[in-house]
Amino acid sequence: MKKFKSTWLVAVLALGLGLYIYFIEIKKADKDAEEKTAAEKVLQFAPENVKSIELKSSKGTFTLERDASNHWALTSPVKDAGDDTSINNMLKSLGDEKFDDTLDATDLKPYGLDASPLYIVLKLKDGSTKKLLVGGDAAIPQKIYVQREGEKKVLFAGSAIKNDIDHDLKDLRDKRIFRKGRAEINRIEIKNKNGQLELTQKDHKWYIGHTFANSDVADPDTVNALLGSIESMRATDFPSEKGDQPQERKKYELNTPVTELKLFDDKDKELANVVFGPKKDNNIYISVDGGPTIYQSYMGIADAYNKTADDFKNKKTAFEFDKSSVAEVVMKSSLTSLDLVKTNGKWALAKPDPDYSVSQMEVENLVSKIAAFRVAEFPAEAPADIDDPRGSVTLKDSKGKEIFSMKWGEKTKSAKSYLVKTSKSDGVVGIATVSIDSMPGQTLVEKVEKKESKPDTKTDSKSETKTDLKTDSKSPSSDFKLPTLGQPSTEKTNK
Repeated sequence: MKKFKSTWLVAVLALGLGLYIYFIEIKKADKDAEEKTAAEKVLQFAPENVKSIELKSSKGTFTLERDASNHWALTSPVKDAGDDTSINNMLKSLGDEKFDDTLDATDLKPYGLDASPLYIVLKLKDGSTKKLLVGGDAAIPQKIYVQREGEKKVLFAGSAIKNDIDHDLKDLRDKRIFRKGRAEINRIEIKNKNGQLELTQKDHKWYIGHTFANSDVADPDTVNALLGSIESMRATDFPSEKGDQPQERKKYELNTPVTELKLFDDKDKELANVVFGPKKDNNIYISVDGGPTIYQSYMGIADAYNKTADDFKNKKTAFEFDKSSVAEVVMKSSLTSLDLVKTNGKWALAKPDPDYSVSQMEVENLVSKIAAFRVAEFPAEAPADIDDPRGSVTLKDSKGKEIFSMKWGEKTKSAKSYLVKTSKSDGVVGIATVSIDSMPGQTLVEKVEKKESKPDTKTDSKSETKTDLKTDSKSPSSDFKLPTLGQPSTEKTNK
């Protein structure tokens, strides 16, 4: 019993010693390490606690303030929204900078700190201020001299500090050209060299114009790409703050814009009027709402808005059908008349022929290809219908009801598409030639290879029988033609 008590006592003491080491020694060591790291930093502050910034760089002097919503605003030399990402990154980098050594100096001139061209002042939320002067380059590469305000010591630190604060106005300024969210946009007006275009949203669908007819439903992918372009418009510079003056607008050719973009909300209130001037010196100059700021951007920024109504037409609608319901495929061309049916999950010829088999994979591939077709052109010269088609495909369900049909004729004037009419399209459209030409055709049905049996040459003593190897000319296989869809012939489909 005494032995048990002594063992228990040793265990308790060991546990206590372990806890002491962890909570006292290890925690103290961690705290000492944290304090040592903090002491090595050029400026000790938490970036999220910075309330305002005064920055003097080689490009100018700038002041910024953080608002109640935690966003930065530029207050001098112009009033504008700040670039939150750039400013927060600057603070984080500055807060991480460490110094290597200190120097006692009474004369600051040798270190470039007597009349420092660069400095940053941080005002914190607790009312305290941190100021750092940035001096000249040290003799050792990638090192500079800096000094904290109120201290006589000169710090020997990395030259990255200069990069942290030597910013231009455009680095600190919000470069977004459209300052609202894409979700607020409900109507878009575009004027460009092609004319005028209007897009309107209703019940989460975008329409060309504002009649809201089913035929005017806009292609969602194209509209999303447009909204993405609007949201991502960025300035590369801000060449002028006199954009509200006629002479300045004339200088940047904004009085005669090549493209104009108007955006409205769901109450039809104008969100922005963005005007694009012509391309000039590999740039484009932009004005928003006739304001004083003239934005400079790359010359391709307006290309997203040089579109026509055809560009926004839904390119999927003409080929929308339920693939899972397809149970019969009827294909016709100048050389083929083929009817395939699906029974118990397997494709076969509607009129069975033992000499031919149907490729299951190729038929499914054909249906999938048709479902994936997209309109490539909306040709102005297209006829109302295709009266003399070169080929056609009809898809039916298990009850023989038509699900989808398409027929195609000659090529468009551009020669890049075939004229196609589908049961889902309002008119004739253009489908890329490669789409039609690559449809599975000859590979859908293949001839069954049969092993030839050796003729019995033995003669019965009672009667002589000759083996007949002739093919019956009236058998179903003798007049069966392999499909040649995608291989256009000069002949026309027989009506």
